[in-house]
Amino acid sequence: ANIITSNIIINNTSSGGGTGLQFGAVTNQNVASGNVIQSNPIGLDLNGMAGGIIGANFFTGNDAGLNVPFYAYSNEVFLNDFSDNTVNIDSDASNYGLGSDSLLFYTYYNSVYGKSLMGNYYSDYAGSDADGNGIGDTPHGDATFSDAHPLAQSPHTTGHYRMHGWSLCSVSGGFGSLFE
Repeated sequence: ANIITSNIIINNTSSGGGTGLQFGAVTNQNVASGNVIQSNPIGLDLNGMAGGIIGANFFTGNDAGLNVPFYAYSNEVFLNDFSDNTVNIDSDASNYGLGSDSLLFYTYYNSVYGKSLMGNYYSDYAGSDADGNGIGDTPHGDATFSDAHPLAQSPHTTGHYRMHGWSLCSVSGGFGSLFE
């Protein structure tokens, strides 16, 4: 149950392990939020983590932005920006689901939306956003991962997404709100 936030994780070489951030096998309920993870062979390796939150990070210039081993499960991965990585998601899993598990309230271009699942931004996403709510109309992924609610724009570079009332877990669990 570690919280890793607001770091710049850059240029970890293969001689030093090659991973920007790695969670140990069989670790639970870790949170990585608000980090810039750049120019690493592997940006973030879930390595068996369960019940964690990977949110609002910027993955860029990595060989693999996020590595998902087949035994990683039940993590919420949303509101991240996967831009200009050689491979955004490197997954050994079968149809690993990315996105929020909870319905969220958010603002996009100064319009408030509520009760929606949120995914991630991918620089290689070719879908559209016909209704203009900031969430793509078609899922993104392949046989190894899927994001049913990809973001239409980068949350990192545009600043047009704001979360409201989202928390790491229930307030009685000891964490407060991460966003407004």
